[in-house]
Amino acid sequence: MSETFTIKRNDTSPAIRWELEDPDTNLVGASVVFNMKNTVTGALVIDRGTAEVVEGTDRPTLGYNWAEGDTEVAGLYEAEFEITFADESVETTPNSENIVVKVVVDLG
Repeated sequence: MSETFTIKRNDTSPAIRWELEDPDTNLVGASVVFNMKNTVTGALVIDRGTAEVVEGTDRPTLGYNWAEGDTEVAGLYEAEFEITFADESVETTPNSENIVVKVVVDLG
């Protein structure tokens, strides 16, 4: 089952984080991007947004800091992180499903 990340419309915090399954994944020298699409329209809302390797965590963790406009439209989205390792190999995670992002209408 997919993990769901929930955030209110127009919020830029908290950042989305994703722990990798393999605790031995070497992210030294890796670059990471974040992709997110609207599940209803299929529109790609975030296309290769700059993501990061999160330091100081127990497991290898990726993160994306929301930019203004990323959460502008309430609804359901699918998301993924794409890692390019130091050896230029590429892995998309999660690789068996997508992260579900739920943007909830705010009250004000």
